[in-house]
Amino acid sequence: MARNKRQRESHPSEENSRVYEEHYKALKKAREIIEQQHLKLQQRTDEVRKMKGSQNENEMRRLLGERKKMEAMLKLLSDEKEVGESEDTEALDEALIAKGEEKDDEICEARELLIDGLKELGSNPIGVKRMGEVDCKPFYAAVKRNSKKEDALHNALNLCAMWSERVRDRGWKPFKVIEVEGKSVEVVNDGDKKLIALKKEMGEKVHNAVTRALTEMNEYNPNGRYPVLELWNFQEGRKATLKEGIAFILNQREQRKRTRLLP
Repeated sequence: MARNKRQRESHPSEENSRVYEEHYKALKKAREIIEQQHLKLQQRTDEVRKMKGSQNENEMRRLLGERKKMEAMLKLLSDEKEVGESEDTEALDEALIAKGEEKDDEICEARELLIDGLKELGSNPIGVKRMGEVDCKPFYAAVKRNSKKEDALHNALNLCAMWSERVRDRGWKPFKVIEVEGKSVEVVNDGDKKLIALKKEMGEKVHNAVTRALTEMNEYNPNGRYPVLELWNFQEGRKATLKEGIAFILNQREQRKRTRLLP
């Protein structure tokens, strides 16, 4: 019995090791991308150094500034200290998105690797959010006011599932187009009959949970209309940057090392 208990206790550690291996793949990929960019900048710097003129001097200053950011990033990815306390983390996003390169396939692949690793870690400041998924908690809060406790959860989950299906329904398009700073933007139409009825029957918080899911679905997957995974900053309620994802993983690594050193 004691041996079986020890085996069960060791299982989470083995699972964490597997998850962190996925993290290291993302870190390795990110480092490779930055090293490639840094090499290109070095070559360009050497070319500009051979030229003369004030315009080239300005270009040289710009290149040296970019190199400094990337060198800070490379130092961050190989440094053993806790990155959450390092000012060098500020260089990470700037290096990764230099010249719009955040859209490169390699950057997207590194981000996807982070998502794949973090999705198994549960609740954390930086994690993975299912964009377009309806939050069921407001449904439970609304239903339990008028239902017995034993029935409230069951009824709330059924209602939440029903509205999740509606959000995924490609035939339902509760959106309208408005002008924002001269650009056409598609937003949720609060005048939609179903949404009006929902707000009247279940309250504003449930209504907001559904409209938030609709907004996310329309942004991330308007054609497929099914939830997609996104790297998310739960503390600030927004999409997380690649820098934040990498910094979080490095901090996790540092904490694991400290744990191993404890008596």
